[in-house]
Amino acid sequence: MNNLSQIQETPNPAQPAVAVQSLDEFLTKQEFVRRFPHLFQMKELDWLIKCRSVNGLQKAIRKPSKRKLLIHVPSMLAWIETQNG
Repeated sequence: MNNLSQIQETPNPAQPAVAVQSLDEFLTKQEFVRRFPHLFQMKELDWLIKCRSVNGLQKAIRKPSKRKLLIHVPSMLAWIETQNG
């Protein structure tokens, strides 16, 4: 039986692998804005996600289905640390 709290993502050549320790590390856009209201407004986050292949956020964004988009919180916070603004 699989332990969903300790998974390793399968490598995808288009996206660098990120070790996932818990599914709790993923939030929807709405959950992310609610949990971290001081970081981004929804429109700002939408723009960052739309431009993720240019701004380096592709490691923090997962699309498990056509309509579902999840943010890997540790990767997103690491990306924020690298920004000089």
